[in-house]
Amino acid sequence: MNKEEKRWIYLVNGVVVLLLLGLIYAWSIFVAPLEQEFGWSRSKTSVAFTICMSMFCLGGLTAGILSKNKTPKFIMRCCAALVLIGFFCTSRVETLTQLYVYYGVFVGFGVGLAYNAVISSVTKWFPEKTGLISGILLMGFGFGGMLLGTIITTVMQNFGWRNAFIGVGIVLAIIIISSSFLIKNPENNHVPDTDNGRTKIEADLDFSTKEMLSTISFWIYFIWAIMLSAAGLAMIGHAAPCAIDLGTSASTAAVFSGLISLFNGSGRVITGFIYDKIGHKKTMMLVSAGFIAAGIVLLMAIKTQSIQVLVIGYIFIGLSYGGIMPCNSSVISTFYGRKNYAMNFSMINMNIIFASMLGPFLAGVLQTMSGSYSTTFVTILIFGVMASILTAGIQQPYKKEKRG
Repeated sequence: MNKEEKRWIYLVNGVVVLLLLGLIYAWSIFVAPLEQEFGWSRSKTSVAFTICMSMFCLGGLTAGILSKNKTPKFIMRCCAALVLIGFFCTSRVETLTQLYVYYGVFVGFGVGLAYNAVISSVTKWFPEKTGLISGILLMGFGFGGMLLGTIITTVMQNFGWRNAFIGVGIVLAIIIISSSFLIKNPENNHVPDTDNGRTKIEADLDFSTKEMLSTISFWIYFIWAIMLSAAGLAMIGHAAPCAIDLGTSASTAAVFSGLISLFNGSGRVITGFIYDKIGHKKTMMLVSAGFIAAGIVLLMAIKTQSIQVLVIGYIFIGLSYGGIMPCNSSVISTFYGRKNYAMNFSMINMNIIFASMLGPFLAGVLQTMSGSYSTTFVTILIFGVMASILTAGIQQPYKKEKRG
């Protein structure tokens, strides 16, 4: 089998792994049974998701550091161990602290390890399709919440949430370990024959992480990503409870929550394709505009108490949030080169730590204080407007900026 054929196998394998790991986006389906059994408030359960996403970022950063001396296979097996321990121990929780540690720390950190390892490895095989391949990989991560969330909701209803966590941990560990045999970096930085002229330009602009952090463009983009990730995570972390507040059943709310994942995944492929065609600035403006539209529609849903309008708002949120991740991957590759991509990519993903504090946690606090998600939807709208303004200041960094 030649390298051209192998790289497509690696891509399919990567999509499968990220599909499974995308389960962390289905957190909202676990909220109702936990709150029902322990009487915890929404603001307290939201902290678990905030910690999970923060540890997800730290896991990605650790994977970037490990990638200098360890193979993607090793990193993925570390992920399998952490995910197994995390889900199994979560099935035994009795306190909030246990939930925060077992689900938030272990699961979040483990998923971050494999997320970085998969994307960093697979995208190196497709330098001529950075946006599209990133979008396809991230589509799997986005779809995970929908496909697995619906299944696990059924399992919880029939066998209880504790048994569901045990089953998830075992299944994920087995599949991740099996998939680790089909992931590797190109030998000697191999570049496929289909590579194009743009790649040479990128190679000439290989920034170290320190050099990247010294550019103005990185920090403007970082703030852009924080705002929109916060807006997306605020809704993702509360999708099911929000639908229940409008009168739907838990099972129907899980379907609506999965709808965000469906369009989240679709948005990643669409945005990746668009990025390759029209570049970073126009693509980022489209993503920002999507959040503005989402905020307006969601406010209309609350005002009219319409489930149908809420679903439209969820679609906008899914598509828009899905657009952030391929922008992250593509901007880091096209702006700062592929040589230090694993570490540089982990740095841009650190925005999720701040975003998860601004998003899910703030949404939980606001809902607890006001009894409504209206203020959360206003925040989504404001963040979309501010992100649109920031987009104008993001420019391709060049060597003179790199050296200066």
